[in-house]
Amino acid sequence: MTDVLFSALVDRLHPCGPIINDTAAGYVMEALYEVARAEGWRDVLQQAEAALRPIVAASPYLAGIMKRDPQRLRETLISPPEARLRAILMAAEAIEQQALTVDVADLNASKKILRHLKSECHLLTALADLGDVWSLDHVTAALTRF
Repeated sequence: MTDVLFSALVDRLHPCGPIINDTAAGYVMEALYEVARAEGWRDVLQQAEAALRPIVAASPYLAGIMKRDPQRLRETLISPPEARLRAILMAAEAIEQQALTVDVADLNASKKILRHLKSECHLLTALADLGDVWSLDHVTAALTRF
């Protein structure tokens, strides 16, 4: 038996509720499937679909993150969420340390990377929260640490 802490997020997700807008969910899932088929991760998306549909139907913000960067969704789904969060936090810390010693042009690039990491943290935390993977305390800690 695989230790749950080392299991991919997709293996631990549960649907969070009803699909409030099936049409919107369908459009988002169709766009994601198009990319997933082309890039060879359709099976991962198919496994996560029941959990993702209610989320993308209710949250334009999360749906937008997924559609803008499907690879980020893929990486989030196939990674253990605890390890993924640790990697995000370590990357953010490294960027913050680097930002202390760079010029303005590099600082703007650092800000862009931090915004990307922040939205990645939001996606991971939302999926782990709504998918009943993390407790409220774990979700709060994840958001607070970033």
